[in-house]
Amino acid sequence: MCINPPDTTEEAPGNSPQNLTISTATVFLETDCNGDTYSAMDPGKKLGEDTKIRSVIFS
Repeated sequence: MCINPPDTTEEAPGNSPQNLTISTATVFLETDCNGDTYSAMDPGKKLGEDTKIRSVIFS
């Protein structure tokens, strides 16, 4: 199930994602987990301020 975090918009995406789950998180620049720009995050991983996100899915 894809999640579009609240408070993220086209003009103001989220940044510095942190995966606090026990699952792999894949964060996407586009909403609804679409597009070619994404990063996979292992559990416990944090990405830097340059990483912008608008959606995430856990596996």
